[in-house]
Amino acid sequence: ASAVARFPVRAAPFPEQIPTMATDGYSILYNEDFVLSRSDADLRFILAHEVLHCLFGHMDRRQERDAMRWNIAADLAVNGALVAFGFEAAQGALLGAWTSGLTVEEIYQALPSHPRFLEPDLVCIDTHLAPGAGTGRPSDRALGGIPSPLERRRLRRQLIGEMGRSGLLPGSVKGLLRQELRVAAEPQV
Repeated sequence: ASAVARFPVRAAPFPEQIPTMATDGYSILYNEDFVLSRSDADLRFILAHEVLHCLFGHMDRRQERDAMRWNIAADLAVNGALVAFGFEAAQGALLGAWTSGLTVEEIYQALPSHPRFLEPDLVCIDTHLAPGAGTGRPSDRALGGIPSPLERRRLRRQLIGEMGRSGLLPGSVKGLLRQELRVAAEPQV
């Protein structure tokens, strides 16, 4: 909950373009109709899902990779972590036991051998947007409303450090956080 409070959560400015929820790595956007149709447990999972995308820097780490394949890999990584945290998976959440302990980059590389995750009509519980693209306000970047990649990395480090120090995370989850933090902190070339 404290991590969610640090990220701007806004109604999608163009709901027809965001059918579920979305993140640009800093802001969390939602489609009101989608939110109203989900249970409280699903919404807790999906909000935590969006926060982990932000914490793990998934939008910054995509680089030139295929957007849909990256979205699937990132969702598998995040959903596996949330289940390890003790969350009940939301209806429709992508899960794969084979992804346990893998980074999103490793999952992305392994996806061709798992064709069921590459079906063209696959529906994900969220959308991943380019950093700063989801606000609907082009002036946000110019006004400093969207943190730079360096500032987003600093925010991620701080939040993951707080989560690790909370004492509430099992050792395997701390290991996953350390691994993701290491990869997320690396400069993206």
